[in-house]
Amino acid sequence: INPVLSLQELRVAFGAGDTRAVAVKSISFDLMPGETLGIVGESGSGKTSLLMIMSGLENPTSGTIIFKNIDLSKISEKKKTEIRKLNFVCLSFDTFARPRPRADMLKMLTQLNQSIIKMHEQT
Repeated sequence: INPVLSLQELRVAFGAGDTRAVAVKSISFDLMPGETLGIVGESGSGKTSLLMIMSGLENPTSGTIIFKNIDLSKISEKKKTEIRKLNFVCLSFDTFARPRPRADMLKMLTQLNQSIIKMHEQT
């Protein structure tokens, strides 16, 4: 069984020279089908940078990201957008603090399901 998501030696840095800041030093892991990933850390620890890279919104400084056997560095921005629309769900820290968290999540999942149905109808 192939991983759904595979990160290999992923590094994220910003700036250059004396102003270079490393957001993610090096991370490697495989997320297998049926597994759930949660990213937790202190403020400034690189969580957002990692998520931006994993979703294809940004490019890593180095390393490889394979999503469902697709190397994200080798596809167009249009294809990355299609993948994000159908495969990524981001929840903010206050999702469950809202008055109706279950209703909010049900609405989000319903919209996702409708997108998947439309995609399959077009193929």
